[in-house]
Amino acid sequence: MDETKELGTQRIHKLLLKYSIPAIVGMLINAIYNMVDRIFIGNSSDVGSLGIGALSITFPIYVVIMGVAVLFGTGGSILFSTYLGEKREQEARKVLGTSTSLLIISAVVMTILGLIFADPVIRLLGASEQLFEYSKQYISIILIGAIFQNLSLGLNNFVRADGHPKTSMTTMLLGAIINIILDPIFIYGFHWGMYGAALATIIGQMCSSIWVIAHFRGNNCTFKLEAKYMKIDKHIAKRIFTLGISAFIVQVAGSLVSIVINRSLIVHGGDIAVSGMGIINSISTILILPVLGLVQGAQPIIAYNNGAKNKIRIVNTVKLCMIIATIIMIIGFIVINLFSVQLTRAFNSEPELLDFTSNGLKVWFMALPIIGLQIVGANYFQSVGKFKTAILLNMTRQILYLIPLVIILSNIWGIDGLLHAGPASDTLAFLTTMSFVIYEYHKHYKGLLNKKETECIEA
Repeated sequence: MDETKELGTQRIHKLLLKYSIPAIVGMLINAIYNMVDRIFIGNSSDVGSLGIGALSITFPIYVVIMGVAVLFGTGGSILFSTYLGEKREQEARKVLGTSTSLLIISAVVMTILGLIFADPVIRLLGASEQLFEYSKQYISIILIGAIFQNLSLGLNNFVRADGHPKTSMTTMLLGAIINIILDPIFIYGFHWGMYGAALATIIGQMCSSIWVIAHFRGNNCTFKLEAKYMKIDKHIAKRIFTLGISAFIVQVAGSLVSIVINRSLIVHGGDIAVSGMGIINSISTILILPVLGLVQGAQPIIAYNNGAKNKIRIVNTVKLCMIIATIIMIIGFIVINLFSVQLTRAFNSEPELLDFTSNGLKVWFMALPIIGLQIVGANYFQSVGKFKTAILLNMTRQILYLIPLVIILSNIWGIDGLLHAGPASDTLAFLTTMSFVIYEYHKHYKGLLNKKETECIEA
């Protein structure tokens, strides 16, 4: 039990290093192997820029699959850590088992429904005739492998909460390496195009899911995954859903935003604009995921100490996360503005696509330095179980602000207005979130911000 007890005793900066660095590395690797599909496809003579466009069209479906894994993985791991902080070990075991069952069942349902309704959904997402077949080829394979995505991504949250952040990183590293190795073999060697890219992705996820299940069946874990705990406990399932719904909404919001943006792009910029936004989304993932990895590492710390009623450790964790997140975002902002052309060229060098994307990157990420604060603030409310506030704050950036701004500004200024909707939404979401964070601090934590944790011990 030493691995989990340290969440309430070890220095905050050491815990963040231990839990967040593997999460950041793992998520960056995960982002890279998702981006690798676009790079290999974009540079393939068989598909090229149309392949990148097809990936953009199918991205909302992929995000929904990921969102379900996040729903049960994040919600379950937060409840798991909270129970550990409350010394309720038996309930924690039930959470692990119930979450696993929910991940499996939901994956099977998504696969069946997705394959049945693939054609109308792809057309609804805005696919042109040129992009339709490529989109269908890719997403049909991804849907078949949904169970591997659910298990690898969902259970990986529990690996961190179980006190093994390095193992969590290895889970994502394993899938990424396999995908990166198989992509050129399948796309260039066998000329399988979109099928090859999707197949490489799900084989990587399959290996990751086997690895993470092996962890919970082996001797290195604190809590084993046992069949007797996999019967779904309705009370626990409800709490998992409640705690995870905020993270799920973030994912689904991203899917809804992609649909609205893609349809606007088709109208105002055509297939080139869709492909360009696909590249922007890939780079956005690389920029944002370090902060998401940071807050994932902070989640078990905050949730455990919330269960243990240790307010000092909560407020100091959030403070340190905000500082680190801002530094990461500033570095990303500088890189985007200095190397937008070089970043775009890695995907495709067609002049029209290069011009649109390199300029679009600079506009879309104008407010990047403040995004980290918004993500950390919203994550705090999720980690302490204030799901209604977390849902609201996670909806602001993408649903409440971005979608209306995309529709309004694109109708006024065309493609330029659409691109400026990004930073406008980020700014409004930042202001909204920080107002909630400041109120929360004055209500529950005032006077604790600079207190030293003299009760903590060195590891």
